[in-house]
Amino acid sequence: MKLVLDSHVLIWRSQDSDRLPPRWAALITDSDTEVFVSAASVWEVEIKKHTGKLALASTLITLCEDEQMTILDITPADAVLAGSMEWSHKDPFDRMLVAQARERGLTIATTDAAMLTAPGVRFLG
Repeated sequence: MKLVLDSHVLIWRSQDSDRLPPRWAALITDSDTEVFVSAASVWEVEIKKHTGKLALASTLITLCEDEQMTILDITPADAVLAGSMEWSHKDPFDRMLVAQARERGLTIATTDAAMLTAPGVRFLG
């Protein structure tokens, strides 16, 4: 499975939170699962840290390196799709995550109800 983590799922993973469903935690650590994190999620989390809305000891870059997760760069094609896709959701970070998942055939791990309405992507159930 190729899985891209929404920001909150990544944070829950980093904090060993019981909010992360056990099946998801098992999938994330399964050696057969390729786990990806969007550069948009790194950006979003750093903004939240800077504004005091989130406290994390390290950067997501360090977490991804430690957990052997691949950070997805944002390509021009991702930007075009994120900006032009037919979807009423306005959050630019979520739109980028959906665009990247669509472009790469990734399954999104999220509990964000608004994201679950995104067209053309699979979600972890």
